[in-house]
Amino acid sequence: MTREEQLKFCSVCKNRKMDMQQGMLCGLTNARAEFEDKCENYLEDTVKKVKIENEEKEYQASLTVSGWLAFFLWVGVGLGAVASCIWNIVNLFGVGFSGFTSLLYAIYILSLATIAVLTIRAFYKRATNAVALAATYIAMIAIDGLVGISLYFIMDDVSALSSVRQLIWATIWLSYLLMSTHVENMIPRQTRTWKLPEKIILGVYTLACVLIVVGLNSFLINPGGSDFYDPEYVIDSTIKAYNEQLDLYSTPECTVLEVVKEDGKIVYSYRLNGVTETLDPELSELLTTQAEDEVLASIETADEVAKRELNLFYDNGYEMCYRYLNANDEVLYTFDISLEEFKEATE
Repeated sequence: MTREEQLKFCSVCKNRKMDMQQGMLCGLTNARAEFEDKCENYLEDTVKKVKIENEEKEYQASLTVSGWLAFFLWVGVGLGAVASCIWNIVNLFGVGFSGFTSLLYAIYILSLATIAVLTIRAFYKRATNAVALAATYIAMIAIDGLVGISLYFIMDDVSALSSVRQLIWATIWLSYLLMSTHVENMIPRQTRTWKLPEKIILGVYTLACVLIVVGLNSFLINPGGSDFYDPEYVIDSTIKAYNEQLDLYSTPECTVLEVVKEDGKIVYSYRLNGVTETLDPELSELLTTQAEDEVLASIETADEVAKRELNLFYDNGYEMCYRYLNANDEVLYTFDISLEEFKEATE
């Protein structure tokens, strides 16, 4: 029997005796244990044995995923990653991203999901990079929060509240990882590693986030010249936004009916409420010329946002068509603004 095996008996024997020089001795012989299978003088100290067993159970429990660590892994990391991925997948198919931006979002989603799965797996296996993986996931959440705050400053309709919550969440859980004795017992500091795969994933994720912010800023500055969004989606969104504000452009004499895409043209339809009959050709031609001059003049004096929107139409092969109807919705006259006319008006 080895010395370690003997001590398991001696440490819970009432006859034990501690010596500063020799360690644990037998109080009856004042010597170290020499028995092989069992000691004839063994007298079990039940209280001491129960205490040691409880301490061993507590220590073993500290080496398993439980308590706040389990909550962090399954709710903070697992559920959080699932919710974030679902939300971003919905965005991926709902806001007209270009192929390049879709790829960035796919990388963003895949990176987050991969680190989440690796983090949970690493803690259950007590891998040396478990803490580094968890810190990497927390860093991703913090970076995402910083992206949200960046969007708050470049977009008028974005709230920074959820992003602030993400940064607070990241701070709390990073503090927990660094200070928790439970985590320390599972993965001692001196054994922890941060491996190359998670470093690469974090770098790729960060780059994707930066490019997404840059792309959105580029789109806001110049919707027609941005490679981050599908032009047709942007055109449809612009038309939709205009149709939602028709009342702002209508007057008692002239009602703006709708703006639609039709046969390669962006068609603006107006109703002249005071006209109930069709016009003779001569008057129709006169009014057509007058209306066309007014439209060209309005394009010339339009603000930069309006000119960018019109540029978007022409850059994607559309011409502007203006259609005027009488009070009975009968066509009075129409005219187109060609690309050459538009360029002349905006130069």
